Amino acid sequence: MPWNVSKEVEKNGFIDTYRNVFPNPVTHPGFTYPANNPAINIEKLAWSPDADDRDRIDFIYYYPDTRIQLNTSKVFGPKGDISKNKRVLEQTEDVFLEPLAIWPTDHKGVISEFTLFLN
Repeated sequence: MPWNVSKEVEKNGFIDTYRNVFPNPVTHPGFTYPANNPAINIEKLAWSPDADDRDRIDFIYYYPDTRIQLNTSKVFGPKGDISKNKRVLEQTEDVFLEPLAIWPTDHKGVISEFTLFLN
């Protein structure tokens, strides 16, 4: 989904960290919504039960600068998603930082690591 705000941010030179590290959306879709939570009834997690509404809607953007270097980017949250009113385990090459306990929200996050070069 070409989100309008994301398009504007990118048009102004900002870079999507996850897509920069993983440019192929087929092997690394990086879905952040809707996240599965096995402790919650599926009906509360499936907003459109007949659709596959998985999407990547959580981002970290940065402005390129010689003083910073992007090192890694990962999806923070469970590997599982909700698609067509079913719990699905992603079969992608995405890199996940999985929670230690039950995930508390229907969104996953993105964690990116940078090196900052100080003068």
